[in-house]
Amino acid sequence: MYRTFMAIFAHPDDESFGTAGTFAALTKAGARVVLVCATRGEVGEIADPALATPETLAAVRERELRYSAQAIGADPPILLSYRDSGMAGTVDNEHENAFAVAAPDEVIGQLVRLIREHKPDVLITFDPSGGYGHPDHIAAHKAATRAYRDAGNPECFPEQLAALEPHAPNLLLYMAIPRTQLRTLAEKMDAAGVSMGIIENFEEIGTPDEHVHIELDVSETYDAKLASLNCHATQNPEQSLWRTLRPEDLREILSLESFTQAHPPPDRFQSGTPAEIFLRR
Repeated sequence: MYRTFMAIFAHPDDESFGTAGTFAALTKAGARVVLVCATRGEVGEIADPALATPETLAAVRERELRYSAQAIGADPPILLSYRDSGMAGTVDNEHENAFAVAAPDEVIGQLVRLIREHKPDVLITFDPSGGYGHPDHIAAHKAATRAYRDAGNPECFPEQLAALEPHAPNLLLYMAIPRTQLRTLAEKMDAAGVSMGIIENFEEIGTPDEHVHIELDVSETYDAKLASLNCHATQNPEQSLWRTLRPEDLREILSLESFTQAHPPPDRFQSGTPAEIFLRR
């Protein structure tokens, strides 16, 4: 049985689309979820100028993340001190405090400390592609994967051991968005006349179905997941899919969450509710 889950993501709202239903189900069943966010998303979009300005966006998005954590029952989020690097190829990639260019050992050391402090049974982060290639997502993947391996090794960051003990999580999971799920989403968006944006490249950005090892039915916590998504108002323009798709289509898409089991190697495909898969082992 796994009781403590730690998710390491890059921006406020990364916790919503692919994992919020799982986290809500776990906390509802008595588990603990710790959210770690590397940046405050300060170069993200602003859906409505009434919500934020470029100067206030970081503070607003941090507040949105805290509301989202409350909606799914997670602990108050832990934010690192890095700056949003922006999309690949933009000038924000070159900012001196951008997360994507931070010294790897510095980031990994912070994550190892958090793992040793909170002692998660399960660590969750992005897959190697970062979902769709965002440099901060890829940086989070790399750092979290290394931290998963290093946190239990007393030879790694030994200066921490005066106050903390080594801790090795039992399971490393990568958030997965199966290509079949993206294809279904794209079809429903097209039928509704909604712009697909990056989703139109789902054959490149999605997770190949054969790489999905855990498929979760989160229909019982759908409302909490939708609340989490809606907390991030600055990132939800009027044409966003959860504002424009038919309610029944949206529920169909959002009621399924998937993961790749990165370590240890899986011995079988698992399907069920979050409680059945993680809390009744």
